[in-house]
Amino acid sequence: MNRWFVLAQKILTPKEWMIGLVSILISGMIMSSVIWMPSSSIHETFSYEYLGLGLRVETIPIGDQCDSSDSSETSECKPKKISPFYTIFRLLYESLRPRVEIARARTIVETMVPHLHQLADRHYDYYADESKTTLVNNIKRVNETLLTDEAIEINVHLYEMLRIGVAMGKLTNGQFNMFIGEVSAFWNDLIDDPEYGENVESWDPFYNEVERAKLDRYVSFLPMTEQDFDEVLTLTDNEGVYTAKLNSFKGAQMGDLSISLGAIAKGYANDVIASMLKEEQLIYGHINNGASSILALGEKSNGEPYRWDVTSPSILQDYAFSIDIQGAHGLSTSGSYNGRVVSINEQPTLRHHIIDPSTGYPSDYVYEINALSSDLPSVYLDILTTALMTMPLEEGLAIHQHFIDLGFDLNLSWIDILPDTRLSVTYTTDFHDYIIPIDGVVYQKLS
Repeated sequence: MNRWFVLAQKILTPKEWMIGLVSILISGMIMSSVIWMPSSSIHETFSYEYLGLGLRVETIPIGDQCDSSDSSETSECKPKKISPFYTIFRLLYESLRPRVEIARARTIVETMVPHLHQLADRHYDYYADESKTTLVNNIKRVNETLLTDEAIEINVHLYEMLRIGVAMGKLTNGQFNMFIGEVSAFWNDLIDDPEYGENVESWDPFYNEVERAKLDRYVSFLPMTEQDFDEVLTLTDNEGVYTAKLNSFKGAQMGDLSISLGAIAKGYANDVIASMLKEEQLIYGHINNGASSILALGEKSNGEPYRWDVTSPSILQDYAFSIDIQGAHGLSTSGSYNGRVVSINEQPTLRHHIIDPSTGYPSDYVYEINALSSDLPSVYLDILTTALMTMPLEEGLAIHQHFIDLGFDLNLSWIDILPDTRLSVTYTTDFHDYIIPIDGVVYQKLS
């Protein structure tokens, strides 16, 4: 590695050197975030059985417009097999537990995961039953109420996801914003295009006035105040009958405004499934939903603590720190991974998928946020790590104090990369009880 740095310094200009160095650091972040896993193979004295690993959910053919007599094999007329929450869901359950216990846990996972995914999917329609006569009223169909006059009836789980999303939007002054669907789609299309890197100066909204105007239009329809959130979505609960209606907020037309549950659905699914498992005393394992949202169900049968190795946003450091913790808990991480470094105004700039609603651009406050709690539901941990990526440390600490004042256990860490390439981990006081430091990382406990 040292030889590589010496060679790079000799052959690259200062500008190329800076871009290359940041690209390497960010690439390390991308890789480490993707492969962050519970380190059971290293630390455990017993094995797990993986439940739900191969789950897929079948969609209705795009737009449900295919002619049943059409025997062509066009992609438009073929259903897709979607990974739940567009990631890999798995329940790791102690393999030495009774087979009947493992079988029951498997049934709960295989029943509930596809159902919850269908409700939260904003891209596809799904049939509600085997007769294929009724569609699931999911978030896609809620988004389609934008220019209609009527609300649609929704499932209690979708109602709860929307209710929590609105409440957290208000609490964070819009920095957590589930109405960011069109802004997210704008950046997803750009970042995921393999030719974006070669066309930054013609495609990126920093340079392209047409694209900037389009982005500004999407941002203008985002609710940011409590009154905004009350106006943009109508939710009702009439003795257990739930409805939702997306309103034409500020005159939004179809394609201007939509809801995305990407930062809500995984954590919410973890909570629902964990609750069902715990009701039947199925507590000997942990949920790993996309490797960034983890929920331990209870104590291990051998009494050992859980050990998690928390991902590092630098290729120069394997982990930021490790965590040892006993019993039931949730752990969530958000980071600016799955993005790319481009040159904007001659400066290396990370374009990624966590968007700051106040600007419409990818967040740039910190590389990674982690949240650990023994009692705050996973849905809130996932929301908080997303929201805190888009705000300064002081605002994040105020939100942390809000949940502490409510009586919840909540531990947060902010991970950054220092100018000398070392990792910097800043964490709230009680996190000190769980963190196992790693050589070469700079740690700062907040008072």
